[in-house]
Amino acid sequence: MGENGYNESFNGTLGDEVLKREIFCKLEEAKFIIEQWRPEYNQIRPHSSLGHNSPAPKTVVPWRVPAGGTDPSGLIYGVVQ
Repeated sequence: MGENGYNESFNGTLGDEVLKREIFCKLEEAKFIIEQWRPEYNQIRPHSSLGHNSPAPKTVVPWRVPAGGTDPSGLIYGVVQ
């Protein structure tokens, strides 16, 4: 135990931000709350080990509009999650 700093950091964050703030009556409730928190941790919240960047930020990706599309540039933009 104590050999992997990344795991220790994650466990501390999970404990501080979720587990210590809730009282779970059932395992299903804990799973639901943790699943609600996980996207924030993985996509939104900055991490010091990544230079205070998000691990998996949402990305805007252009793609071509099919013939007859209304965008004159031929590109539309979507959010990849």
